Amino acid sequence: FAPGSVFTVEPDPISDALKGGMSLGDLGVISGYTGMGKSLLGQIITQSLITQGQKSLWFEFELMPPELRERFVNLGVEKGMVYVPRDIETKNLDGSMEFVEASIVKAKKDFGTRFIFLDLLDRFRPRNDKEKKAVNTNLSSYLSLICEQLKDLAVKHKVVIILMAHTRKPVSGASKKAPDLHEINNSGGIAQNADFVIMIHRYSRKELGISDTQAADGVSHGSTSDEDALSDVSKITLHKNRRTGKYASIEVGYNEGIITHSDVSDF
Repeated sequence: FAPGSVFTVEPDPISDALKGGMSLGDLGVISGYTGMGKSLLGQIITQSLITQGQKSLWFEFELMPPELRERFVNLGVEKGMVYVPRDIETKNLDGSMEFVEASIVKAKKDFGTRFIFLDLLDRFRPRNDKEKKAVNTNLSSYLSLICEQLKDLAVKHKVVIILMAHTRKPVSGASKKAPDLHEINNSGGIAQNADFVIMIHRYSRKELGISDTQAADGVSHGSTSDEDALSDVSKITLHKNRRTGKYASIEVGYNEGIITHSDVSDF
């Protein structure tokens, strides 16, 4: 595929706002509070790409390989469509990009992989105590540099890189509002270097007005004993779009692992 080739991705409104999808050389970010579904959204994007015959490389730090494999199997992903570097924790101890670049080169050469997922950005930092201490004194600048290097790798190797990043923990009452770009954890440079940023916010039962004895659509939305518990409805928003400047949001519902559109809006 030539640079600039476009690949579509579900949900459709996000792809439409990106003028067809993602282009080779793009750096994308998926961000949200802890537990909101960043990894799941990345996995669903991977599944959508597979329907177009596109394989993916996953740098996964949050899940063990068997658990990640099980999740993809549950999404209907066939064996041989997603690759994970071996011994990633031990081979990337210095937090450098050499291991990442070598894995990208190998995945492209051996499997024709064009899509790279990094889960989670915060884990791409040194593991040894001496280097870790030095980095932690200026973590914001360090993560900004990592994002610059990732963007350079995406352009150099003509791949799309999508990374997951936490937002800052909400202060009291902040959980009632969806996060924005300024709340991406540790660094505004993360969003600055990205070509597109997708934020995910999972509503609480209270936000949806669901009481202990009420379900808005007849489907269970979390624990009925706690109205502050997370519901099964999320809002996915395209907060940055370098290509067209267009923004979009979509609400989706989770029902036994299946995501369905419930509402779409452009803004």
